Amino acid sequence: MKSKLIPRSTYIRIFIALAILCTFIIAIFSLFLTKQFSKYYMDEIKVIADNQLKQTVFDTEFTLEKLKSYSINMYQDPDIFNWISVNRRDKVADYQAMVALRRYINTERFISNVYLINKQTGDVLDYQKGISVLEAFHDQTILQLEDKKSQEYLHFFYHETAQKAYWGLVLPPDISHVDYTGSLVVLYDLQIVEDYFQNSGDEDVQIAVLDGEGRSVLGDHREEWDAAIYEHASQTDKSYFQFEYGNETYFASSAGLNSNKWKLYYVIGMSGWDKKVDQFSAIIVLSSFAMLVAIIIVMFWNSHRYIKPFSSLAKKVQLLSTSSKDERSLEWEYDVIKRGIDSLVHTRDEMIHTMRDHEFMITDEYFRRWILQGKMNSSMKAYIEKRSSLVHYDYIRLAVIRIDSYAEFQEKYNFESRKLMKYAIGNIAQEVLQQAEKDSRAVDIGGDHLVLLIGCLPEEIADSSEDDILTRQVLPMVSEQVKKWLSLQVTIAISSIRDISDDVRLGYDNMYELSTFKFVSGEDRIYEERDLEVYDTLLQPPDDVMLLEQIMYSVRLGQENAMRSHVDTLFAKLQHLSYTDCKYQLDLIMHTFMRSFHSIKSVQALHGTEIQLDRFATLQLFRQWFEEQLVQVMEAIQNNSRIGRKEEYVDEMKEYIQNHLHSAQLNIDEIAEKLSLSPGYVRQIFKEVTEMSLSDYILNKRVENVCLLLINTDWTVAEIAKQSGFQTKSHFFTIFKKSTGITPNQYRIAHGKEQTE
Repeated sequence: MKSKLIPRSTYIRIFIALAILCTFIIAIFSLFLTKQFSKYYMDEIKVIADNQLKQTVFDTEFTLEKLKSYSINMYQDPDIFNWISVNRRDKVADYQAMVALRRYINTERFISNVYLINKQTGDVLDYQKGISVLEAFHDQTILQLEDKKSQEYLHFFYHETAQKAYWGLVLPPDISHVDYTGSLVVLYDLQIVEDYFQNSGDEDVQIAVLDGEGRSVLGDHREEWDAAIYEHASQTDKSYFQFEYGNETYFASSAGLNSNKWKLYYVIGMSGWDKKVDQFSAIIVLSSFAMLVAIIIVMFWNSHRYIKPFSSLAKKVQLLSTSSKDERSLEWEYDVIKRGIDSLVHTRDEMIHTMRDHEFMITDEYFRRWILQGKMNSSMKAYIEKRSSLVHYDYIRLAVIRIDSYAEFQEKYNFESRKLMKYAIGNIAQEVLQQAEKDSRAVDIGGDHLVLLIGCLPEEIADSSEDDILTRQVLPMVSEQVKKWLSLQVTIAISSIRDISDDVRLGYDNMYELSTFKFVSGEDRIYEERDLEVYDTLLQPPDDVMLLEQIMYSVRLGQENAMRSHVDTLFAKLQHLSYTDCKYQLDLIMHTFMRSFHSIKSVQALHGTEIQLDRFATLQLFRQWFEEQLVQVMEAIQNNSRIGRKEEYVDEMKEYIQNHLHSAQLNIDEIAEKLSLSPGYVRQIFKEVTEMSLSDYILNKRVENVCLLLINTDWTVAEIAKQSGFQTKSHFFTIFKKSTGITPNQYRIAHGKEQTE
């Protein structure tokens, strides 16, 4: 019986099993989600009520203090105080008091009426009804209250007269028990006050204020309602509680009003919230059911489309086989697995063969990362030392070979030709150093220079003659050979001997900076690290570095008006300097300008700042010339699209990205600054040439680099992610799986590497 109920087709059995499993999971999930939402909405009500209560208490306290302050100002008004203090009736004082009261009442909308009581004259001035004697005054309750002096210091009290409710305040406050002959009684319209506090925009929300005995002083004056709130509030020490009133449930939050010894209750009707919860629960159930139906349909379609043909193929294979039924079944499964493994092994062999062809490129990449990161990690060192003897030295020297007039070099050669020329420079340098019995490695960092790493023996530290030979003979020979064979003028800066474990990035930055001083000095020689002290002393930063940087930044962005405004500010400061100080500052400005835009052809023609400055007789003439130079640089940056070099720039961007993939800070602004272009133009030409956004390209290259390292190194996945510029592990896993469809470890295993966590 059981065998008849179980379908024979594998794809139907799989479909039924998955459908039952999904139904069970979704039903449990829907129930759990509904309960969690019910709990969440109660917590949310508490949070909302607590926040609204705090705001309401703050507003109430603020309003009460404001009304007190306003009433005190009214009491201290000379005309009002004079009326309640005189010992005989004066019509002029009556008129002045009425005018003063009108001014205050018209200004404060909460005030409904004001009484002025003078016991010496026996008169009461009612703002609305005029002046009457104490015995005939219509509101005797106020007189009795004032006479008893029972009100606490500056405390409001609830008062009813003529079937209308008010908040009252008696001044002066009775703090010294000294007799006084006159009082000011301010009555605030409770309806206006209530409208002000109840104006929450939510009909389910009510605000009630009760005194210490549970009597309502604000809100709907329903005794049963007030009693229900007061009863439940007294039964708990919490600031929130639920209570029933009528046929509805309410949630209340309470807080004391310190200024008046009242208690404020923020009451929310639960009927609206319960309705929303029921509606949302129904939506969850319906959505879960709809999702279940969709999943079942998709599962059936996939089972029918993919598994059924697989079963059909198995039957066809079995029909062609001459072996037994059990053997035919095993043979078919084995053949499928064998064909898959054979295909996988074949793909792996092809990829390994391809990667061996690119071993030199990978080694160069590791050298670049070492220089740009400053230090080698253990995995990087293990890889490099198998392919280069340089890392076996304890000491190294670092030289930067920088191509002069790089803008002309860019215009003369295309991107691929430039890479070949730089490769040739590196080979020439290594050949010359090899003849001098020096082990070296040339590394193309990108841009207008390359780096030369030179191995040093311990005895060279004490022997200065080796140092002189290198800087006086060998490196000048490199410069001469490059000029002879490649017709290129280069500037070389070399560091002192340092431990190989030191931060080489610092040495690289310093040597590159040193190689740019030829722009300022015009001296054609080998620059040594000790020259940094001389130039650091000579070239101190300008007095206003931020202002100068703002000028250069405005030029890069093409903001001519902003640039001229900053120039105005800068030269206004220079006008107040002596001739010597002014000339010194101009020299520093020129140095910063030439450093910032050294890749622009018009800037490269300006060798030696002193020669340029001596051409001008006045500061104004120099300023005019300097602004012209800035405008020329701005036009050169903004008009790059008209000189047909978009593809060249894109190639340079790609090279820079490839060389800095390990840096998590790699971004469009950094690339734009490197090319002396605006960020917007960089995005535009890259999209125009490649039909891909620059950010997408960077992400794709990072993923490609991860794949390369997964196959060719034994590094952990976390280390590979870091070396490829991913800031977080979760972001790395998300991007990699989205791009490849599998996890990094699955990719490594699929290409013949063992899993490494």
